[in-house]
Amino acid sequence: REAELTLNRIAPAGSLSYVDQADFVIEAAVENLELKRSLLEQACTHLNGSDVVVATNTSSLPIASLASATDRPALLVGMHFFNPVPVMPLVEMITLDHTAPGAVRTTRALAEAMGKTVVSVRDAPGFVSNR
Repeated sequence: REAELTLNRIAPAGSLSYVDQADFVIEAAVENLELKRSLLEQACTHLNGSDVVVATNTSSLPIASLASATDRPALLVGMHFFNPVPVMPLVEMITLDHTAPGAVRTTRALAEAMGKTVVSVRDAPGFVSNR
């Protein structure tokens, strides 16, 4: 029943302009730096709230490079969800020196609400799990 309720709250969007309604954005495109930079830059132009956190789901791309593509680098974090996501409880939260404390708290709270165990790591090649 809970899964059904959750799925009913998810609606595909045909345009990035729909992120204007988001409280939190998770980008999950393929591991292509330029594609992710482009998507993040475009998505951030549509955000209404100045405190909306944007997460990128990556297992290896540099968060600093992705954050620099946006107009809100202090609110961009990495979230590396381990596969298979529904089974694996671990998520790496990747932050930078200038990541806003509120973005860290919000990301951690969201991941924990998803039932995930959060490991905080710094932006480095392979983060923790892929070293």
